[in-house]
Amino acid sequence: MKVSVCMITYNHEEFIEQAIKGVLDQKTDFDFDLVIGEDYSTDKTRQIILDYKAKYPEKIKLLLHDSNIGMMPNFQATLHACQGEYIAICEGDDYWTDPHKLQKQVELLKLNSKASICFHPVNLVDAGGSFISESKIFELKDEYTTLDLLNQEWFVMTCSIMFRKNYLTIPSWFVSIKNGDYALQLICSLKGDLIYLNHVMGAYRVHSSGVSQSLQLEKNFYALLILFKFFNKYSDYKFKNVIENRKSRMRTWLINYYVYETLKHKYLSVGYLKNYRKLFSMTKILNFNHLKSILHLSIPPKIYKLYKSNN
Repeated sequence: MKVSVCMITYNHEEFIEQAIKGVLDQKTDFDFDLVIGEDYSTDKTRQIILDYKAKYPEKIKLLLHDSNIGMMPNFQATLHACQGEYIAICEGDDYWTDPHKLQKQVELLKLNSKASICFHPVNLVDAGGSFISESKIFELKDEYTTLDLLNQEWFVMTCSIMFRKNYLTIPSWFVSIKNGDYALQLICSLKGDLIYLNHVMGAYRVHSSGVSQSLQLEKNFYALLILFKFFNKYSDYKFKNVIENRKSRMRTWLINYYVYETLKHKYLSVGYLKNYRKLFSMTKILNFNHLKSILHLSIPPKIYKLYKSNN
């Protein structure tokens, strides 16, 4: 098998059919298959993929879990089930828009024998598929490295990735993190550069969520801290300084966000106190002693005493 497409899904009944069709519509001069890891959905997702399996038994391979095992274990199991020389990724709520995507990426990787990953820009769309924007890249160039991945904000979109299977070694800590796509990129980048194919060939779906912006920012922040801790050791601390600089920028950005949110509210209102408590907690956790000292000067002693007693 030349290419295996790795697709994980959970409760994607609104989107999974479009994702599957985008894969099955691929026109190639080589064999490819679609490996779907279905994580015990509570909606009609499983029935939809079973129907497609019945129509395309030779093209589709299913991993049907007997219970919900979680995103990362499902992702790892589905990756292991992919037998192609190259693996492309399309999650169950994303989709591909170019029927020649796989062909183009394989050809580019063949021409660049030392490259580990090929990726491309995608359209960001809402839940209904309406266009929001095109994915951004910080600097347009032919090749990107581990340093680029560590230095820059997320710019390699998951549904755009194709990589060499023999370049991916899945470490034991892989299931302990939350951002497996980013971890995969970092791991593969140690074996070769990432090459950019400047054609929009897919769509990444941006969901509306009940999770507040601040909570999502915090979750992403701590997820990255965990990943960087594991990857730092995995790469023998070769990128220690770069990782520390990135973490520092992340901390500063998040603290600035809470400063902004605090000042948006009326002094000592519920919103003010809530955001200040979060800000105090963040600076304490991150050991920003100098910043804490500055902040304490601007906070009434009674308020400082209250939050000190609660932390």
